[in-house]
Amino acid sequence: MKLVNDMVQGIRTIKCYGWETHYLKKINEVRDVQLNALLKINFLNTLGLSVYQNFGSLAVLLIFIPQWAQH
Repeated sequence: MKLVNDMVQGIRTIKCYGWETHYLKKINEVRDVQLNALLKINFLNTLGLSVYQNFGSLAVLLIFIPQWAQH
């Protein structure tokens, strides 16, 4: 029984090595999709925080530009 069990474990190990490249490709594809999503989220978050931190200056410009245009 022990020998049969060892053989089955060996077969499973060899089978896993055979599938390794297939799964590595799938994992890399999923990771690429996740990284692209994270980059977009981080970019939008940074842009939003930048606008939020500088909103006072933007508000002043939005108020004074029409007044300057009227002289």
